[in-house]
Amino acid sequence: IMMINSCCPFVEPSTYEGAINKIFKDKHTTLTTVKKINNVFFDSEFRPINAPLREVSTLNNKPIYEMSHLFHIFDKSFFVDNGYFWNYSGGHPFLYEVGAEESLDIDFEMDFDICKAMWRMRNETNN
Repeated sequence: IMMINSCCPFVEPSTYEGAINKIFKDKHTTLTTVKKINNVFFDSEFRPINAPLREVSTLNNKPIYEMSHLFHIFDKSFFVDNGYFWNYSGGHPFLYEVGAEESLDIDFEMDFDICKAMWRMRNETNN
């Protein structure tokens, strides 16, 4: 099953095609989209989780992958039997990296305004 988020206006058809091809080619049963972020992140105790303690630069830290929820692909039988898509073990889900622009998700009015402005800029540039 492929569950598509209808609030992500910049997903390219080739992204869907690439993910579907990846599932079949590598025989994955689950897949979700992620966005790579190069920044410093902290845990709930305010300790850096992906950077050396005295490092401020983002050039030397390990990237973090944020689930972008563009779409999820999961096994129907597993979902029916368990009530959830995957169990976050054994490579489930496979993390399919997408770009920041495609990852834009409209949840709030501000998100809509940002996407609308980007849409206008894209169309003005292409005309």
